[in-house]
Amino acid sequence: MFLQGVVGLLLLFSCQHRPSLAEHEDEHEDGHTKSRVRVLVLGGGLAGLQVGQTLHDAGMTDFLILEANGRVGGRMIANILPGVPATSSFFVVDNRPGAPNPFAKLADRCGVAYSGLDWLDYGALDDEGADVTTEVQTAVGKLSEALGRLRNGWDDGDLQGQDDISLEGALRLYGWHPKTPVDFAVEHFWFAADFLADASQISCKHYMYLYGNDGYSAHETFQVVRNSYFGNLDLVNCLHNSFLTPNDPRLKLNTTVTGIRYSDSGVAVSTADGVQYEADYAVLTFSMGVLQQGNVTFTPELPFWKRVAINQFPMGYITTIFVMFNETLRSATRPHYRHMYVSPFRGVYHWNAEVVSVVEGQLNHTQPFALYRLWATEDEAVRVETQALEITKREVMDVYGKIFNSTVPEPEVFVSNINTDPLFYGGGPRFPLGTTNKDFDDLRAPVSDRLFFAGDAYQVNL
Repeated sequence: MFLQGVVGLLLLFSCQHRPSLAEHEDEHEDGHTKSRVRVLVLGGGLAGLQVGQTLHDAGMTDFLILEANGRVGGRMIANILPGVPATSSFFVVDNRPGAPNPFAKLADRCGVAYSGLDWLDYGALDDEGADVTTEVQTAVGKLSEALGRLRNGWDDGDLQGQDDISLEGALRLYGWHPKTPVDFAVEHFWFAADFLADASQISCKHYMYLYGNDGYSAHETFQVVRNSYFGNLDLVNCLHNSFLTPNDPRLKLNTTVTGIRYSDSGVAVSTADGVQYEADYAVLTFSMGVLQQGNVTFTPELPFWKRVAINQFPMGYITTIFVMFNETLRSATRPHYRHMYVSPFRGVYHWNAEVVSVVEGQLNHTQPFALYRLWATEDEAVRVETQALEITKREVMDVYGKIFNSTVPEPEVFVSNINTDPLFYGGGPRFPLGTTNKDFDDLRAPVSDRLFFAGDAYQVNL
């Protein structure tokens, strides 16, 4: 998961005995501790945790994970609600017999339930509050049929061997011609969660790798990880607890990497608090957005081919809006658990799901509350994330008033910030039209056999 051959290559150099972390800490002249380990894992998101677990399971315990946040999990979780650990990103797990998604493997191993989402679970309304559920289901059927024809055409038909084409163009070839706001909303809803882009910006080759007949899953059967409260938290905790103990010295939180110096003899990592860590090897699991923004200085500069590989994958944007009411909202005419909001503007508050109704005394709250979640994507995600919270609250109350066909009480609103957070700079990388295996090979490739790369797009192979 995430790693390809990174850890296998590292293990080639792990045979000789090394002292533990506690055995080789010394002092700089300025009093700062300098630690020497076999492997530094930079970043404690899901990829960083998986690197650590893989090393641990292989018997290499002389590693250190450096994480800038005060918690592990990366963009998958964010404590943006007071006392409530809530997931900050939309997380999809696809699972198909014969080609299981690694996230599904992790969920199964951790005992985290995930259930299929069916379009029939969704109610839909337009920006005037009119129910358009039937129209949405009709559009879903047409898009599903076009995708089926596309899969067959890609594998055995006219598109077999095609180098690449935009997903929008490919769908037009097979009969999908969106014309109405409902059509466009369905198309955007269908693809935006996975690709953080509309169909015109999605590589058909990459889509077919993920969702073609030999891929992880047909989109109609995608699975979403869920637990009793907030989805991804159980996955992160399970992975953390599988190899790290409480206060494990192999994990340092609140440690922001600012510089990486590498040579044939090893790697030295500088952090914002002035401490330097040294290792034989380092595995970088930062968000690609961090590398693109130049927040970490490399000495010497990364080779040009590596910088091209990193910068050719634009980051996609998604914003989660948590909405907390003091009562559960219900509508006799809109009983659906989830709603799709058909806005004339692409990406505007287009998903809603009730996350949980919390009873009195749970999660450090003395009063009952009902928590809901909305998403915005692409340019709308950045707009919502950066505008005044009071504007977002007014917009949210308008959307919920239409969803539940009534005036809603004023909620508390909390907005994620992964698009502007300097630890992420986006929800994940997008894969531009014409992306090749060489692009991904260059993205994954180590530098000087000392710096290795994992996470984000590094695991893909077309």
